[in-house]
Amino acid sequence: MNIDGITLRVLITEFSKTLDASYLKKVQMPSSGRFYFEFSHDILFCSLLSSDCYCCLTEKKESSPSHPEGFVMLLRKYLNGGRLKSISQIGTDRMMSMELTKRDEIGDLISYKVYFEMMGRNSNLILTDESDAIIDVWKRTITQSRSLIPGVVYLPYSTQGMALCDYEHHGLEFLISQISNTSGQMKLGKFLQDQFQGFGKQNLEEIFFRLDLKKEVEISQLKDDHLLALHELLLDMVKELREETIYVYENAGQKTLISPMPLLSAIESEYQVIKLTPSKALELANGQVRIQSRLTEKKIQLQKIILKEISKIESNIDNLEKDLKESSKAGQMQLNAELIMGSIYRFDPKKNYEIIDVTDWRTGREVRIELDKKYNLSMNAQRLFKRASKLKRREEFVKKRVQKLSKRIFYLESVNEAVENIQTQQELDDIRSEMCEAGLLTKPAMQKKTKQKSHVESSPRTFKYKGFEIVVGKNNIQNDRICHSYSREEYWFHAQQIPGSHVIINSAGREVPEDVLYMAAKLAARFSKGKISTKVPVDYTKLKYVKKPKGSPPGFRIYDNFKTFVVDPIRDLDTLE
Repeated sequence: MNIDGITLRVLITEFSKTLDASYLKKVQMPSSGRFYFEFSHDILFCSLLSSDCYCCLTEKKESSPSHPEGFVMLLRKYLNGGRLKSISQIGTDRMMSMELTKRDEIGDLISYKVYFEMMGRNSNLILTDESDAIIDVWKRTITQSRSLIPGVVYLPYSTQGMALCDYEHHGLEFLISQISNTSGQMKLGKFLQDQFQGFGKQNLEEIFFRLDLKKEVEISQLKDDHLLALHELLLDMVKELREETIYVYENAGQKTLISPMPLLSAIESEYQVIKLTPSKALELANGQVRIQSRLTEKKIQLQKIILKEISKIESNIDNLEKDLKESSKAGQMQLNAELIMGSIYRFDPKKNYEIIDVTDWRTGREVRIELDKKYNLSMNAQRLFKRASKLKRREEFVKKRVQKLSKRIFYLESVNEAVENIQTQQELDDIRSEMCEAGLLTKPAMQKKTKQKSHVESSPRTFKYKGFEIVVGKNNIQNDRICHSYSREEYWFHAQQIPGSHVIINSAGREVPEDVLYMAAKLAARFSKGKISTKVPVDYTKLKYVKKPKGSPPGFRIYDNFKTFVVDPIRDLDTLE
């Protein structure tokens, strides 16, 4: 999770109070971009990863490598034993400076500064002396605007606009003046980001929500009441910066938001909210985000394996289809052999021909046949008969092989679709187990029985609609299981001819209304490869008409006596119970 400059402002207030005059004991970097500054009684953590930019106080510390990188050793050389003199923010953007003092070998007091730039992929950590001359940089860079290399004077990452905290010294007239000096076609969001430092996407969304404006609104479209409301909202945000707490918002979809100000838009969207000290809030929020991030990384790894296997099979099918094209010549070879034998009396039996012209008795047209001059007519015909027969046998084999490989691709696409819908570690473990059984992953080495943990399978998704339970399989193993768990009279749904979940209405013997059938079809479309379409054909029938062919892969079914709905997949699952 990346923080904005406004959130960093609140964090720095906490850092200043907690770390004031503390001594730095040690600097550690357990993995690239994750720094721990261990002070006398507290630990300051800073993540500078492109997708994970934030800092907070923490009580936990990761184990570090026994041989630290050279940059970490340099930080220790200059900073260990130093006393924190100040910690501050540059404006209200995502940049923080930390100044430490220590005595050198002859007892003189010297200062060093550490600059943290939490700017996404441009994040960096810079060590300078007291005159801001760079001693070293985590990521050395040279651009047209500035150089981050040892020896040059440090220049902060270029920012524009005023610090938001300075806005309270200006009145409504200042805001109106700034707007009047700006092109009326500029969008409000762009105007605010240009005028104030540290404005994140989340802050803008909240402003649009509170002002009841669309994101595309231009400043020329703002009315007087909009300007007054915006002015008061900005003043409220300045006041929130003085608070020493941060709100954490979480929803059922495990999405997490943080903000030093109340997010009415999140509350409207039924997020659960708690109020914590800044560092506790960041630790909680990023703990949840890291879990989801690791889950996403694992999902991507599994999808790469699946897509690689699909690509390999598609390449095999391409080669087999080339063989099929060659095999398609078998019919012409057979005909040529028959024409030769039917016309052999017209030619000299002792002579070897390279080309002959014969009449096709079916059409009456002349046909030219190329021959092998090493053989007579009878031998040429026999050779053509044999080659035609061989190609026909090969054609039959290749068609069966292509059909088998095509089924394999369909199965792999269904596994990939299940991976796409994973939300928990348990569901990920289910898919890994299935992929092991399918030969896509290597089974882990057997552990001792005393240490072996039994894998608890996840439960299928269940939704309530108008008093009926609708069950949706999360993966192929679950699809198989739910098909055997319900009465043969229950309705079964599946997106037509594309990978997707099996869906069953648990009616408990009741008659199922048409609108419940339709909702089940919308769920089947939602959890299928066609979920981004607006018109998805979904077949449905009773379970007694659904069969699993012998030897077929998990989740594969054939069915008859079915009907079809064409539906728009349901988008908002929260509308269901």
